[in-house]
Amino acid sequence: MRAFEPWPCADTFVRGAQLKIDRAKAAAGEGNPGEVLRADKALEIACGKGSLIVEEVTPQGSRRMSAADYARGGKIAAGDAVGGC
Repeated sequence: MRAFEPWPCADTFVRGAQLKIDRAKAAAGEGNPGEVLRADKALEIACGKGSLIVEEVTPQGSRRMSAADYARGGKIAAGDAVGGC
C-alpha cells in the first residue's frame, strides 16, 4: 500500500463499488483475507498476513474522506468482506 501512495493508488471493491484507499498503515490483526475486522475510527481489514488499518478513502463517485466517516455512512461494517468485483 505505501509503495503506491499517492499514485498509483490501492483500491478494492465494496458491494460492487470501487473504493480507493488513500491512506493506510500495517497492523497485526487476524482474520480471513478481505474481512473487515472493525469499522469505527478507522477501517481494519484482514490481509493474508496481518491487517491494514485504512484511515482515508475515496468512494466511487465521491470525495476523499476519513474511513470513519465512510463507515458512519453505513457503507461498511465489521464482518463485511471487501475485494473482488
